[in-house]
Order: sequence, then C-alpha cells, then structure tokens
Amino acid sequence: MSDLDRLIEIVRELPASKVHALLTMAEGMAGPVDDQAFLQRIQSAAPLELDAETTDSLRAALAECDDAIGLAEMRSELGFS
Repeated sequence: MSDLDRLIEIVRELPASKVHALLTMAEGMAGPVDDQAFLQRIQSAAPLELDAETTDSLRAALAECDDAIGLAEMRSELGFS
C-alpha cells in the first residue's frame, strides 16, 4: 500500500473534528512558519477532545519518553503562562 493510499485510509476513519485539525496542520506545512505565527496558530486552534483510548495511548507514549517535559514547562515555552 502506498503512503498516499494509507493516508487516505486513515483520514476516512477519522471523526470530523480530527479531520479539521489535520487539515489545519497540513496547511501550516505549506511553507516556513516563524515562531510567532506558530504560536498564533496554536492559540487559535479549537480544543481537541480525546477519548479514553487516545488518552491512554498518549500517556503510555509519554511514559516511554525520556525527554518528556511537564505541562507547565510546555505552556511556558509556548507563551501560555
């Protein structure tokens, strides 16, 4: 299966809110983005609601990551504090 076919398969299985988030992210990849523009995009993004399975998957991935940072540090780095 080609990468494009796999991408199409994945997108077809996503709920509408995640498709919108994916489109927003993909549009931002079209060219270089400076830090300020990136911060504005993050701040304007709609909050993403995660189901229990996704939350558990993210927690498991974070538990395996040696370089994980805390939420407070991430918020500070992104200018949200």
